[in-house]
Amino acid sequence: MPSHKLHWIGTGNAFNFDRGNTSFTVSGDGKRVLLVDCGGTVPLRLLQLDKLAPVTDVLITHLHADHVGGLESLIFFNFYALGRQFENKLRIHVATEAFAHRLWEHTLKGGMQANVDNKQNPITCTLDYYCEVHVHSEFQVDGLPKVRFFPTEHVANLENYGVLVGDSVRYSGDTIEPPTNLSSVAVHFQETEVRHPRVPGIHLTYEALCGAISDPAERAKIFLVHTGGNAEADIVEKDGFAGIVEPGQEFDI
Repeated sequence: MPSHKLHWIGTGNAFNFDRGNTSFTVSGDGKRVLLVDCGGTVPLRLLQLDKLAPVTDVLITHLHADHVGGLESLIFFNFYALGRQFENKLRIHVATEAFAHRLWEHTLKGGMQANVDNKQNPITCTLDYYCEVHVHSEFQVDGLPKVRFFPTEHVANLENYGVLVGDSVRYSGDTIEPPTNLSSVAVHFQETEVRHPRVPGIHLTYEALCGAISDPAERAKIFLVHTGGNAEADIVEKDGFAGIVEPGQEFDI
């Protein structure tokens, strides 16, 4: 069977610079590597790990800076430093046309619209100039497992998604919702505020997770990500959860 790896680049929340912004790659034996989310800390960490150049595809779950704030840098690095300007453009994967519109108009346009061509003539760019933008609820990158977006509740009026990788690995994305239907997955990575949340009501608290999931078999499937600065792994494991994911941790999928 094909061998696929899920490698965590960062596992912290927006304010946890030690762990870095939550993000991971999915890779296999082929030539393509999928990056899930690209917060502000992610490009440098990828570069330090020698994992930036291999990234060919990027999936974005929502438009908060700790999940998309490094995307402009990643796109420019691919386009200019790596020279991927024509056949090998970076591929961006989003769930809806409305999401793609907001990604450009409200996140990337300010720094990327004005440019010059090879003769130094001013040009006005769109995201398609730099990347291939793919809009779909489900897709499969060559050589990697199928990936599916599923909508979740995070902040009112903000389009937001979790991700199912293959048939049995799930990442919640940022959400206030506890996991459900855990019988259908082998491992679930859950965004959880282990410390008291700085912005109440938009992230799942550890207390709410414990209250929602009492079955020991279900807890044993759940790894915590997107945590605060002083998350205590021993407490989480004592409560029966699989643990807190560390940056650099890798899983076979």
